[in-house]
Amino acid sequence: MPKSINTTCLDPGFGYENGDGYVRIWNYPKGEDGARLVMRHRWFWELQVGEIPDGYEIDHVCKNRRCCNIEHFRCIPKSQHVVENNTSRYSRDYNNFATDLLKYHYLQDLSQPKLAAKYGKSQSTICNWLKKFNKGEFHV
Repeated sequence: MPKSINTTCLDPGFGYENGDGYVRIWNYPKGEDGARLVMRHRWFWELQVGEIPDGYEIDHVCKNRRCCNIEHFRCIPKSQHVVENNTSRYSRDYNNFATDLLKYHYLQDLSQPKLAAKYGKSQSTICNWLKKFNKGEFHV
């Protein structure tokens, strides 16, 4: 169960944001032996808490991938991290899709390949979402 958050997110404002919103930084000055890009939140964890055990990941409880507030992190098994985050992301993405279908009726006339391209999902996912939508399964 995620811990409660009573502090604000901290973004030190340095590093390189990748396509997923995570920030990478150099673990040593660029050009030095052993210098490589590492995930900034993992670097902060290891600096303040210690090594991350094999098979574990750092979860942003706040869901802000730029955040470096150690109080917003928890070290959890990778299998748990994948299940929790994929489930919440899938639910959020589906509800956004269903909301769009309700607001913009023309979307209901688009083909599955066009909807898949628009939402960056597979045709199989769109097919499943349309089935759920047509059964009235959504929370908006």
